[in-house]
Amino acid sequence: MNNDASPGHGPTQVLRDARLCLLASRDEAEEFLAWSQDELGPGNTDNWDDVRVAAVIRFLGGIDDLQQLFGCTVLASAGEYFAVLVEVGQLLSGPSRRANRLIDHPALLEASIGRLGRPGSNTGTSSSALVSPRDAAAVPSQQSCTGKGVLVGVVDTVFDVGHPAFLDARGESRVRWIWDVNAAQSSTSVPAGRLYTGDELRPPGIQIEQWETRAEATIDPELNWVWRRHGTIVSSIVGGYGAGGSFEGVAPKAELAFVGAGNETTGRVGDAADLLAGLHRLMREPGPVVANLSTADPLGPHDGTLLGERLLDELLLLPGRSVVVCAGNFGFARPAKGRGQGYRHDHAVVPACDGSAQFVLRFDDFLDLPTVAEIWIEAGPVPQVMIDGSVDYGGRASLSVQTAEAPVAVTVPPFPSHACGNVLAVLTPSESRQRWCLSVFFHPASPTRNRGPFFPSSTWTVTVNGAQGRVHAWLDRNNIERGGWYAPLPRDEWLASTVGAPATARRVITVGAVDAAGLALSSGTGVGPTLDGRLKPDLSARGEGLLAAVLRSNQSPWGDSGDGTSVATPLVAGTVALLFEAWGAHARHATWFDIRQALLRGAGLPDGAAGWDPALGAGTLNAGCVLAPAPPDVDLWIPRVSDDNGEEPLVREFICDSPAIVFSPASDGAVNVDVAVHNRGRRSASKVRVRLFVANVGASTLEFAAAGSPWTTEGIDTPEHMVDLQPNASASVRFVLRPGHKVMQLMAVADNSDDPLPRDAAPSSCNNMALRTFDPHFATSASRWTTLTLRGSGRGESVALRLLNGSGKLMLRGLSLAALPWREASIYERHGRQCRLLFGEQGHDPLTGYEKELTDEGTISMRTDIEGAGSLSISHQSVTIESVADTLWMPRLRLAAKTELRFEVAATDIAQSALIGLSVFSDGRRAGGALFTGASLAPIGAS
Repeated sequence: MNNDASPGHGPTQVLRDARLCLLASRDEAEEFLAWSQDELGPGNTDNWDDVRVAAVIRFLGGIDDLQQLFGCTVLASAGEYFAVLVEVGQLLSGPSRRANRLIDHPALLEASIGRLGRPGSNTGTSSSALVSPRDAAAVPSQQSCTGKGVLVGVVDTVFDVGHPAFLDARGESRVRWIWDVNAAQSSTSVPAGRLYTGDELRPPGIQIEQWETRAEATIDPELNWVWRRHGTIVSSIVGGYGAGGSFEGVAPKAELAFVGAGNETTGRVGDAADLLAGLHRLMREPGPVVANLSTADPLGPHDGTLLGERLLDELLLLPGRSVVVCAGNFGFARPAKGRGQGYRHDHAVVPACDGSAQFVLRFDDFLDLPTVAEIWIEAGPVPQVMIDGSVDYGGRASLSVQTAEAPVAVTVPPFPSHACGNVLAVLTPSESRQRWCLSVFFHPASPTRNRGPFFPSSTWTVTVNGAQGRVHAWLDRNNIERGGWYAPLPRDEWLASTVGAPATARRVITVGAVDAAGLALSSGTGVGPTLDGRLKPDLSARGEGLLAAVLRSNQSPWGDSGDGTSVATPLVAGTVALLFEAWGAHARHATWFDIRQALLRGAGLPDGAAGWDPALGAGTLNAGCVLAPAPPDVDLWIPRVSDDNGEEPLVREFICDSPAIVFSPASDGAVNVDVAVHNRGRRSASKVRVRLFVANVGASTLEFAAAGSPWTTEGIDTPEHMVDLQPNASASVRFVLRPGHKVMQLMAVADNSDDPLPRDAAPSSCNNMALRTFDPHFATSASRWTTLTLRGSGRGESVALRLLNGSGKLMLRGLSLAALPWREASIYERHGRQCRLLFGEQGHDPLTGYEKELTDEGTISMRTDIEGAGSLSISHQSVTIESVADTLWMPRLRLAAKTELRFEVAATDIAQSALIGLSVFSDGRRAGGALFTGASLAPIGAS
């Protein structure tokens, strides 16, 4: 759904999830709930309106609105996205005994029931010798980083807290807390389940009801194997201690936290709400924090637009946090079993369909768990879908699915009775009605005295008419090795774009798996790119033959990790913990982009190839190169801060005071600007362009090469010079600036054909660009307010302000209310279902004429996302803010592209030596900033 929702949208158009569309039809809801208790949770189907489900929603109101108006339990939230527990009746359209329902409220834009994933590992035993995780991550033996001072969180299945892998040298637990999201016994400190801390974590450990051995009763032995071991294995790889030696994880001195999520009966790891609840708690811990998520869902659009993926991206706006996710084990073909020959795939695609597409879905064996198939259809008019099924031992069924306006559900018993299960199908349109999703639910019959749940081996042909573009089909892996999309031979194009959710989110680190030889894992690894063309996975790591912690009931508490992307992912998460330790106190300022860049600089493809590989990403992890990268042959460098050593990325709170840019007086009121440029490389650098640009304070460097860029050469005599640099040599270039009376930000750039500047460069990611703030009237200015100018990039802007070297509070005035998020449901009750216009867009803002004064920090944060504000007042569409202490964090400012937003900043009780630091973020990346006094912008360190 895009950001341009119009007031005319009815409740059924909000429901973009197939299961919710089924629930939206009261005729189907009771039957659906009756056979979906394993997904929706226990409840009384005689009063199914009151069954509580986990859902992810996009909602324009606040947390208090969800709690007070609709009785929701909010598990996680970030921006407009919420993971909640909500009664089914709140999401059903049509007649109801409820006077006030969430589905009817105009502040609700999208809703989806939580999606389920599976652990991304298998039971395979390595044919090669087992290696320690630190060796598998290529951590040098002399490397001193151990993850000390970093919190590593794992969201997974079972965790053996008393295992020696999670004790320190004194035998004390290294676990800060464990949250069992699904525990029946609740804790007041968490929104659901129970939190274990302190003495509860002491050896020999705790026995949590949700994690008992009920999984032993499941039919599938592989599911049981994975469920019982997965969380412990993953945690030991990322941060096991084991008293040193070969038993060490990648970050053996990191502090650990664990979130238990999932369903033991099905072996699936939680749902989107469970996972997001755990990740939300981890992301709100004091940084630095890295979270490991070794679970994947093969269903969905595979383009990062699932509501849970968008919520996860919003959580990662906060620096000092990283989420590392497995790509899933979906990128391979398996020989078909039973009748006939051929191969089964998790994914099938017709890349350019003009009319009709057909797929064959084959179940080689009976199913004992519900299974869902999804077909995503690009189409202008409404597509027509026919589904024909035949059972191996007799019986046929067919159904037709078509809708003109609203989502539609069709149910059919495929056989004379429900003795063998049933099938439901639903077709739902996207917001633009240019893409449609067909979901087909195959549900086994209920167990009897003689057998368990049962859906027969069968073949289903799905024919789509009216497609115009790409048509792709997916099957979940609830019934491992029992079904898939059939083809006579393996189809290479079917193996592409198989990275699972939530690994297609934009700001997570996505990890594929390789074998001991560095080749893509034969048992499967999610293959890119994403369906919107982004390069995922980011990198790969060894996914087999690791020495890991296993159940202590075994003869040895250490053993084979199994294989899969679940095993590879904690190697990368552990390396992020080492990075955080290496960055020291600066680590809490690392953005998601900094972390990704640092990891990719240490990855390598086979035979030294360059670029990106669909299965391996940027290449296989090498932690040694991540922590100590070698400079390239030609490496142009302009020092960005006083202690800059030239490495990329540079992680600092403020990167806007380059010592390589020096001011001195010139004649006729001009200013000399000397820029020092270095070559860190091993080869000579010829024809190096050294350029100088100016912009208003607050401009984003990511807009440097954009059309209508705020960076210009106005007032600079000869803004470009050419120099040659020998290896390890330096040169100084002088520019003459005629600033007039304008306060400005200066940016120096050095590049050539061997070391070009990327289009979306920033000083944090590129060492050949640097920033410095200049104010020609610093000595005489009496103004205590400084004007900042932000320019919208279309990617989302955030601002951090901090008072340095002094005590007092920050003040901000003149900020347009249209640029702030405002989360209050009552606004939309008056104006209907619509998104507010961005600042700079033409039209009516529902907040026009809104007046308000808030003095509670928590309420201000809930309404505006601003953290650190003690008071906020609105008058005539203008906002005034005063901080509680010395910091303000203002994420998700709402600026239209190329629109300039101006506001003023000052400080109270500021000391003469105090400075205000500004960092500007775009798309979560640090993109600019400034240092200035409470009186005016200062030329810091000017001669």
